[in-house]
Parts: sequence; structure tokens; C-alpha cells
Amino acid sequence: SINYNRRLSELGPRTYQQQRDSWRLLAGIESNFGLWHSDLSVQTSRSEFSQLSLGHYNTANLSNSLKIEADLDNPGQYRCISAAARDAGCKPANVFGEQGLAADTLAYIQASQSTGAQLQQHEVQWQINGPLLTLPAGELNTLLGANWRQEEIESTIDALTQSGLSSSVALSPVNGRDELSEIFAETRIPLANETIVKKMDASFAYRFSDYDSAGAATGWSSALSLSPSANLDLFARRSAAVRAPSISELYLPPRGGTLNIADPCAANASVSASTREKCRSFGIPDSFAPSAQELAVPYRIRGNDQLQEETGYTTSFGLTYHPLEDNALTLRAEYFDIDIHNAIVNIDPTFKLNSCYSAEDFPTSWFCRGLNRGTSAQNFRFTQIDTGLENIGRLQTRGSDFEIASQIPLWGGSLHNRLLATYTNLWQQTANNKTLNRLGEPGLQQWKGSYSLGFDKGAWDSTVSVRHLKSGTIENDSTQAYIRANNHVPSVSYFDAYLGYRFTQAQANGKSRRVYLSAHNLTDQDPPYVPGESLRNGNPGTSTSASVYDVRGRYWRVGLEYEF
Repeated sequence: SINYNRRLSELGPRTYQQQRDSWRLLAGIESNFGLWHSDLSVQTSRSEFSQLSLGHYNTANLSNSLKIEADLDNPGQYRCISAAARDAGCKPANVFGEQGLAADTLAYIQASQSTGAQLQQHEVQWQINGPLLTLPAGELNTLLGANWRQEEIESTIDALTQSGLSSSVALSPVNGRDELSEIFAETRIPLANETIVKKMDASFAYRFSDYDSAGAATGWSSALSLSPSANLDLFARRSAAVRAPSISELYLPPRGGTLNIADPCAANASVSASTREKCRSFGIPDSFAPSAQELAVPYRIRGNDQLQEETGYTTSFGLTYHPLEDNALTLRAEYFDIDIHNAIVNIDPTFKLNSCYSAEDFPTSWFCRGLNRGTSAQNFRFTQIDTGLENIGRLQTRGSDFEIASQIPLWGGSLHNRLLATYTNLWQQTANNKTLNRLGEPGLQQWKGSYSLGFDKGAWDSTVSVRHLKSGTIENDSTQAYIRANNHVPSVSYFDAYLGYRFTQAQANGKSRRVYLSAHNLTDQDPPYVPGESLRNGNPGTSTSASVYDVRGRYWRVGLEYEF
């Protein structure tokens, strides 16, 4: 056989026309009650997005155009075999012609993709803060507050894209809403001031949240800060934060396909005696031998309205040191350890299937949700598997942040430097009973840093900066031979520059006017080659990690800012 591959370049490049409209109304009232300050705000907002994508084709129409026969009414000519397709305008597609596809063929097969979304948010927030009482080391400051927020999203996708018959990725609209009510409190307790040490404080925070989707959740934080002298600050902090599932994670409509599985009840399956007994409880005999066709099971991936919140625990401690009396030089170092439990990830269907049949609470285990097995009349085959997002993941990272900053007078102006660096020695992801080492992959390099050098004088201000990403790997745990043989991403540095001029200095009301010029990626650094997920599965895909590396190249921006 001969395989023939051809790009439909006659359709032109993929182009996108986008329109975004948004508005927000915010009103607030501030008031003072002695030493206490209160702030009440109400806001409502709406954002609308629409996109038209050109350069796609209708795969069903293309298939009709490729299925042709001799046109008996016009000797020497060809026509589409399907009479219904001919009535709809089908024209033969000659993919071997030197002149490319004919105009009438393109008119029949080409398609566009239209998507849109509307997001509404309403929020009411109130907080009050002030000194609760006075201690020997100072005032015990407290903040109390409450918040209510409602979010709603409604998206639209054209019918062709929803059907999966577009040359683009099949998409489904997302519609849903979520509501949040919460209360929170913070306090800072002065423990020492100008006694044995320069200063020592303890702070605590607590937040109770109630989501319509995920239910009740709590977050908290505790910290201790110590200043042995005026130029040295030490701190330690431990906190727990929560992230509720997003609307799309909760209500993503189903999309599906066919999945080849290994049935744990098959006679040739290597399973425990308890699993075999669970299969017998369905009436499945020990000699059960499903065919290859019966092991090709329809599946659906969809949102999960049973998702719970993710919880992240963070431990950090560090110091800030000012070696010069005027604080012209700042040295800072911080160690962090972040551990996210119940992370929301896609569950692997095979892992879900095996976990269901090995669960002690079979068949009521949540692993068994969406596993639909037929009766003896259907030879006990799985008729459908529903899968998607579950709280089965864990993310862990550890490392250190460093900062060196200075600001010194020079030539009647101010010269400022800032160096930031992050060293990471752990970044791993656990899901589906597998732990993957992600350290060194794009965006997760062991070393990342930036440096900026700026000079301000009078109405002028300028900055030159560089951002550096250390070399790394494409994928640490890849099973693809190509990735293993070419598993390297080079280091990359991006240079930016900025120049601004302020026409008038800020007046008493804080208003000013300025013009600025900025340049991004001055050296026009190309992004490194990083094959996408589709190439790792054997097909061409994206050529870099667009969320990490600059794919736009060098570009300039000019702006005029006028405040009134």
C-alpha cells in the first residue's frame, strides 16, 4: 500500500477574528468608627467573547468529495457518488492536480468555526478592621469580613464543531453557575517591641467558605515574624488554602469515542481471588472470554458535579536583610514547600476500572460510577464507560526564592537593580496511582531567574530586563522512543526594554500624563522545539510550549496614558 499525505493549503492559513466586550459597575462606602475602618462594596460585571476561526474544512463533505465515479452524462468527467451530496453541491476533489483544488470544490468543503461565551459575576463584600485592644508590645489589630459571589457562564459552539465533523478539535458548550458565601478574620498579635528584640509579631487568619458546588471548605494561616535588629527580619509561615472546582470542571458537556480496555473479569486477567468473586456476583463465569470487538467500549469524558475542593498546604520561612543603614540594598531568601491534596485531574479509565473491582466497598465505590456493564444477553460486555475529572491527584514542589535589590543615587537620578532567582528541587505529580517527576520540564526548570536594571531621573524612567530559563527536558517519564532520544530543551533568555516620560508630575489628586515605549524579546529569540502531546502519540502537533516560551518574537508597544 502507498500512504499519501497532503495539506489542504488551498484553504489558506488558520485565521482568527475575535471580539471582546466587558463592563463592570462598582460602588462602595467607606466609614470610620473611632479607630475602626469599615469598607462595603458591591459590584456586577459581564464579559462577552466571540471568535470566528477560518481555514477549516468539513470532514464529511471532504469524504464525499473524495468518493467519486465517472459521470456518465459528461464523458471524461467525474462526479460525487452520493446523490444527496451532489444535491448539496458536492464537487470532486482532485488532490493530485497541479493547480490544486478547484474553487467549486473548496466552496463545498471549507468551513469556519464560531465560538462565544458570556460570563457574569456579582459580588458583595464587607470588612472592618481596627485595634481590638492594646497589649504591652503594641495594638492587637483585627480584621473581620464577609463575602458573597455568584458566577455564571454560558458558551456557544457552532453545530459542525460540536458534531466533531470539523477539521478542528471537537468542542462542546459549557453552561453553569456557582455561588459562594464566606466569612473571614485576621489578627496580628504584637509579642515584643524594643525589648529583647527589635520586634516580634504573630499573625493568624481563618476563612470559612460555602460553595453551592463543593460545599463547605476552610482555609487558615499562621505566621511568626521576628526582627532581632532594625536591619534583619525573620519569618516562618504555615497555611492551608482551598480551590473550588471551576464551572467548566463541574459542567463540561460529554464528548466521547471508543476505548480499548482490559476487562478484569476476563478469564485471562491476572486478578486476585476477591476480584474474581466480585465478577461472579454479576453472574460472570470464570471462563468469560470477551472478543476484541467487545473490548472496544464507547466512552464519554464529561465534567463532574461531585468534585470537591483542592487543598494546598504551604510551609515557608526566610529572612530579609538590609546591610546598609538607608536600606539601599536588600537581600532576601525564602524556602517553600507546597503540597496540594485532592488535586483535580483526569482519571485514567483503566485505573478507574481496576480500582472499582479491587475496592472493598464494591460496587458502591465511587470508582464504579459510570461503569455500565451489560447483562448475559449482551455477553456481560461494558456498554459504556463515563470518565473525566476526579479528586485523585497530588502536586508537590519544594525550593527556594532569592532576591537582591538595590537603589542608589546617581547623576541626579536613581539607579535601581533587582535580581530574582528560583531554585526548585522537587516538582512531582501523582495521579492514577502513578507518580511523575516533572522537574526540569518546560516551565518547571530547576533554575529560573530575572534581572532588571533601571534608571530614573526627573520625568524620565527606563528599564532593561532579562528573563532566563535553564535548560531542561521535554518529558522525564516519556515512553516514546523519539522523546527519549531527543529529550533536551536548551536554556533561553529574553531581553526587554522600557522608556517612559511623564509630562506632568503627579498633582495633589494623583493624576498624571505620560507616554512610553517598550520592546519585548529584543533579540527575537526563537522558542525551543518542544513536541506536543499529539506528536508524543505519533502524530504531528505543536512545536513548542507556548505557555512557557515566547512565540510572538520581537514586538514594540507605544502608549499614551492620561488620567483625569
